[in-house]
Amino acid sequence: MKHFFAVALLLSANLASADQPTQAPADLLRAFLNSTQTLAGRFEQQQLDETGTVYEASAGQFYLQRPGRFRWDYQTPYAQTVVSDGVTLWHYDPDLSQVLVRRLGDALSATPAVLLAGGGSLESNFELTEQTPQGELRIVQLTPRAEDAEFQRATLAMLGDTPAWLEILDPLGGRTRMEFVEVLTNVQLKPSLFSFEPPAGVEVVGDAAPDSE
Repeated sequence: MKHFFAVALLLSANLASADQPTQAPADLLRAFLNSTQTLAGRFEQQQLDETGTVYEASAGQFYLQRPGRFRWDYQTPYAQTVVSDGVTLWHYDPDLSQVLVRRLGDALSATPAVLLAGGGSLESNFELTEQTPQGELRIVQLTPRAEDAEFQRATLAMLGDTPAWLEILDPLGGRTRMEFVEVLTNVQLKPSLFSFEPPAGVEVVGDAAPDSE
């Protein structure tokens, strides 16, 4: 689940309509932030090492609702669930019979998580650099201004009014790349998607686990 926050939360960015192909990528991103409240679809994720070799691939379904709510259901190669209600993050691994719990807060302010959470300023947290278009894709690179950021940069490609792919580069040169398909924006999502109750009998650990309250 490396760089999960960077991948999941950057998706709060919204895009302008497809009838404005010459609009700058950074402007599309700002428009996306301003107009999108929910996002849902399927994802295909790859983990690549510094040579570009894929060493892990996964896929599943995602749901996002601003501010701060998201759910990622990893379906292949094995099941995992990551849920946030805007205050608490749960990461459930059925194979390990374990739930990791984490509070959301100031620690995420220097990451792309701030975009989904709806707090902070895009320009104050990131330096935006427009990249060369790839066909109809409009691409913008986000470099964190914080010196202690957990990643070097994020690159978001936009196609029309939906995100096409997102790539995160880590300090060691590894990459997390996620492609999005069947994406729907501003659809009604059930509140239950963003709540989580650990199954009976699983181990619950982390800074927001019951015995740490």
